[in-house]
Amino acid sequence: MASTQRKEIRSHHSIRGIAALFVLILHMKEILAWGEIEVGSKLPFIGKGYLWVDCFFILSGFVLSYAYARTLHQPNLAEFVQASVRFFRARFSRIYPLHIFALVFLLAIRGSSYLIFPQTGDFFRGDNNFYSLITNIFLIHSWELNTTNTWNTPSWSISTETFAYLLFPLLCLVQYLVKPLFYIILLLVPILFYATLLYLESGLNQTCHLALMRCTAGFLLGMVIYNVWTLVNNDFIDKLVAFQLLFVVVIFATMQFAFNDIIAVIAFFLLILTTASDKGILAKMLCHPLFVHLGMVSYSVYMMHYVVMRFAFQYKWFLFDYWVMNGVDKQLLSITIFSVIILVVFGVSEITYRYVEVPARNRLQKRKLIRVDY
Repeated sequence: MASTQRKEIRSHHSIRGIAALFVLILHMKEILAWGEIEVGSKLPFIGKGYLWVDCFFILSGFVLSYAYARTLHQPNLAEFVQASVRFFRARFSRIYPLHIFALVFLLAIRGSSYLIFPQTGDFFRGDNNFYSLITNIFLIHSWELNTTNTWNTPSWSISTETFAYLLFPLLCLVQYLVKPLFYIILLLVPILFYATLLYLESGLNQTCHLALMRCTAGFLLGMVIYNVWTLVNNDFIDKLVAFQLLFVVVIFATMQFAFNDIIAVIAFFLLILTTASDKGILAKMLCHPLFVHLGMVSYSVYMMHYVVMRFAFQYKWFLFDYWVMNGVDKQLLSITIFSVIILVVFGVSEITYRYVEVPARNRLQKRKLIRVDY
């Protein structure tokens, strides 16, 4: 596959890792809330952390175009189908093993809690029922099939990404056969989808209803970036590189001061475009091995952090309530638990990356992956 032959974009790995970190912090607000510590009022950009998922979607559209689009431009139907099958196998091996691993762990946590606290009666009750489990297994749970997030909450975005993966080869076929139609789709659909989301919901924080629209808009925008990056004069993009830090400032200002979400989307667009060649002051900073490694384990961080948090929620009485009843300061305790969970999440993520993600991909693709790890 082309994904093993193209140069790794290190700064994009890092952006993905930083995005996962902010999503983690967004969800971890609930732990601080145990001690009545409300960070959202003082640091609104943390509460707006859901926008980093839109960064994921945009980045995904770019990197998949970068890694696979050329391979999917095939001269006849049979070769296109073969290339599409290889693409689907690559994406399946990338996302599915860890998704199932996390789901099994959540079942174990929920089951053990039910055995200890049978009076709660919450095993396979409410939103986390057998129906939602089946939709989660098939990664279709955010295809307007559930009214709320279920089981591993962050996996809603993986579900919508699966839809984008199914769409991607067809878009590549359209590009190969009817380029004008392809460019019309790339130009009009994201604008239409974002406008609809902002009109109907006044924001992009949609994880069940309209989630497919949100993901598709971002994914197609990422494909736009790739086509701009390959077609536009490099001198023009190199001039924009000087504004990388400004784009970051705009992103955080949008989140901190509650500007319209679309401003952050535009800033993400420009940030991903100007870092695609690993040039510029910010890109050089992002190429630091620490940030790159964070990007490498980001999928594990993203998928496993809620599993660790779910354990804390299910056993809150032992971890928090009991100690508060015995005189421990609840704010100090919630900060301590917050810090410990952060460390546990990164420890677990290192383990799952090394012993679940990579081995599963190598086995399912029947070869070792080379450098580019999308």
